[in-house]
Amino acid sequence: MGAGVNIYGLKFFILALIIFSFLGIEEYFFKVSFLNLNGFIYILLFDVAISIISLFFIEDIDPVMYYLLWYWVSISSLLLPDIPYFSGMIRFSLLYLISIPIIFSAIFGTIFLVSRHTAGTVFLKNSIMETENSNNRRKAGTQSIRMSLLYAVLIIMDVFTYQSSEYYFLKPYMFLTILALCYIISFVYIFDLNPDSYNGINLGVFGIFFISILPFVEYNWHGASINFIILLIIMVLASIAGYLIIFREMPGGVGSSYEGDLIVISVLLIVWAVLNLYMHSLGINLQTFLFTLLPISIGSVISDSLHGHHQRTFGVVGGLSIGDGLWYPIIVCIILYLAFNMYFLR
Repeated sequence: MGAGVNIYGLKFFILALIIFSFLGIEEYFFKVSFLNLNGFIYILLFDVAISIISLFFIEDIDPVMYYLLWYWVSISSLLLPDIPYFSGMIRFSLLYLISIPIIFSAIFGTIFLVSRHTAGTVFLKNSIMETENSNNRRKAGTQSIRMSLLYAVLIIMDVFTYQSSEYYFLKPYMFLTILALCYIISFVYIFDLNPDSYNGINLGVFGIFFISILPFVEYNWHGASINFIILLIIMVLASIAGYLIIFREMPGGVGSSYEGDLIVISVLLIVWAVLNLYMHSLGINLQTFLFTLLPISIGSVISDSLHGHHQRTFGVVGGLSIGDGLWYPIIVCIILYLAFNMYFLR
């Protein structure tokens, strides 16, 4: 066994921490809000400076990452000061929280791109040449955008709809901490050094299983029975079968379509409801809805692993970290849970 680190992603994470720290210092130590004209000018100048500095430690021109970098830095800067003291109230409106990060991303992401490209062309002519990984990063860019939007919906819904009656792990400061830890460990992957089965797994996959197990940990188990164990086994088998069918092998990797994921989720929910009614295990309610996460996690990861092994080429299960398609059904299910909970509790 061996281990590897996503150095490229780690560099962007460090860059994000630097920008986030700058915004925090500007607002909380120098009392200059980054939402007024003076703050805007300071950020603009800093953006130009950091984009030029980035030429020395980040390869490639990667516009998608620049825009996503500024999007997540800005949304974090708006949200995080309130999260540790979360009491159901956020100082910014929903519209504000949606629009400001998009505006910041469009403006400062473009400035970052233009400044970096211009400086690279003038001063370091070979610094903007594409590397062998450029095409792979470009292909991953579209999925990164889609998954970022999905995470944004999930986080905003969690912050604005969380009720004290829900699972504790979904309390905003707790849930954001879990997601952040999943993101950090996803920079590391382990792999088999055997030339005949040179495959790996991103540690972020363990984050999927961790989140999937939390509903079981928090649930009051006084009503559990052998029927529930049987129900869970049937759900896992149904999930594995479903994902084995919809997963497909393609050049450079293995994956499922978003439509296929939704079909499997829908089938599992039907199986869950029918068997619950027939077996009288725990009953059909929102608290047990998230129990479907574990069968989904097991089915999707096993399917990904089997298809990848069949390809007999190097691959990493969950290789795109928490932007990987394996996270998609997990995020969708939690969003559905929050949406239904908001509807029934309002």
